[in-house]
This record gives sequence, structure tokens and C-alpha cells, in this order.
Amino acid sequence: MLLGIGFPVALVDPWYLGGAITAVVFSYFIPLENKWWQRIVIYGDILALGCWSATGASKGLSAGLGAIAAIFLGVVTALFGGVTRDVILNKIPTIFGGNTLYATFAIFSATQMVLFQTHGQYNLGMAASIITCAIFSALARHYGWKLPKAYNLTKNRNKLRFGNKKNENAKDGRKNLRERRRQIEEHGEK
Repeated sequence: MLLGIGFPVALVDPWYLGGAITAVVFSYFIPLENKWWQRIVIYGDILALGCWSATGASKGLSAGLGAIAAIFLGVVTALFGGVTRDVILNKIPTIFGGNTLYATFAIFSATQMVLFQTHGQYNLGMAASIITCAIFSALARHYGWKLPKAYNLTKNRNKLRFGNKKNENAKDGRKNLRERRRQIEEHGEK
């Protein structure tokens, strides 16, 4: 839809819409509340993340976008499909819910797809992007990998100031330097 080229594939290709309708009917009639179904949903989401980021990047390249714009399109395609799903389900979107590196792996997957497709390896790029995203996303979930938090400059501004009372190490360093110079002058050392 962002490209403005024709209709969205989900409306043109019956497999996309049929798969979505099948998933809705299945989840409506089958209670998905136990631990195993939740795991299946999580790993299905991981696979979809890699698939949609690679698909979006590929569509961007096919439409004539540059590499950076195609990567951006792949990431937006992957992330906002999940955001839409979570909003419809009245959940906090996964990207905002403290998930482990959700957007990061969408970026990696889209970048990998762009690299493969620019070298004429569409099928290999699609498979590699999905598999790589799935493996690293599963590892990130299992081991709790997260990006570091931003450094709060306003909270720690006293540590950044020079010459205040807390910065005694700098004064000691200058004092030691003066003493060393005096010793050199007295004894003629070099």
C-alpha cells in the first residue's frame, strides 16, 4: 500500500486471504489459552516477522526503491502487521511490550533480503532471511537478549561535569604531575 502500485497482494492472491480467514476461524473455535498454543503463536509470530520483512524489502526493490528505502519498507511491513494484529486483539503491541529485539531482527532480515536480491538470489534470500530471523529471534527470547537502555543525561549530569567537588581524581592527577615535574627538576631525571 505504501508503494501505491496496484492492489495489496493480500487482496489479489487468494492464498493470503484464505490463510487469514482460516486462522481466524480456527482461533475462534479452538481455545488457544494453554501454554503450548501460546508457544506456537509466539514461534508463528517469529516466522511471520522474518517472512514479512523479507517480502516487504523484496517488493520495495522490485518497485525500484533503493536499498535503504526497501529495508525501511520491509521493516514497516513486518512490524505494523503485528501492531495491527495486537491492537485488534486488544493487546499491547509486541514492539512496545518489552519484547526481545523484535524490530532489530526485522531490520536484519530485510537487510539480508536486499543483499541477496541485489545479487540475483531471490529464493535463497527469502529462505535465509526467514530462517536467520527465526533462529536469532528464538535465541533472543530464550536468553532474554535486549538492547541496552539509553543513558539518561539529565539524571547523571553531575558525573559529566568537570571540576566539581566529586571529581577529586583529576585534582590528584594534577598534584602528582606537579610533584613529578619538581622531582625531575631537582634530580635532573628525564
